[in-house]
Amino acid sequence: MNHSRSRVAGAILGATLALAGCSGGGASDHPVQQTEPTVSTPPDETPAPTPVSDDFATAVKFTKLTHQSRYKEASGLVVPESPAARYLAHQTLMRKAQQIAGYNQSGDEEPSLKPDPTTGTIKIRYEDQSEGETKYTWRDFTFEQGKITGWTGASGPVKDVLWSRESKDSALGATAELASAYRTNAGNMDVVVEWCAKRDIDLSYEPSYSAKGGYRQHASDFNADELADGEKTLAYYTFDDAKFGGKLRLKIASASGYSTANLELAIK
Repeated sequence: MNHSRSRVAGAILGATLALAGCSGGGASDHPVQQTEPTVSTPPDETPAPTPVSDDFATAVKFTKLTHQSRYKEASGLVVPESPAARYLAHQTLMRKAQQIAGYNQSGDEEPSLKPDPTTGTIKIRYEDQSEGETKYTWRDFTFEQGKITGWTGASGPVKDVLWSRESKDSALGATAELASAYRTNAGNMDVVVEWCAKRDIDLSYEPSYSAKGGYRQHASDFNADELADGEKTLAYYTFDDAKFGGKLRLKIASASGYSTANLELAIK
């Protein structure tokens, strides 16, 4: 009986020692090696370029064409009868009037353009050796079904810097009709007048312009000369730093010079 108890106690003690040797609470003969966490270095990432929208691409193409005097091509990018279309109409008439005057535009300098799709702006810069640097920005382009209706230039929204009313006057058998007017990015006002005559007329007198409440000023450039009986022409007049809301005064005379008259066109 005593021997049985000794054998049982010995078995219990052996099992206890075996369990103690496998327990996680016991000391290990080999120290646990600590591993450093792996830190991955992200690869160098270059920010993706801002995608160019179809509308902005159209605005860039339009700006290039207009500054290359390719108005017919540019007309396919605008909504008919919109301010953008009327801008092209003025530029076409202005170019025609200059051609009539014998102005050679083949050597006109093309500006550098810097489009920015993130802001929707196009910076335009001319570098002229005699006149220095001229720069301005076109922004806030508006569209209708993918075609341009307007934008904002240095002198304001294009719809606000284009003529808005017809004007016409006659004397001595000659008729002057406002064809177009535009305040440029430089702040000058370009006016195009269509003339027709039923007798020989001298148009070479210097024109003047005065805005409401402003001083009268003379044209810094114009090309009117003379008309023969039955002739028509386009004449341009440029007034520096002029605003709409005034009257263009055009003095004419008969071929003999004995009769003179003053015609007035409202520029609004």
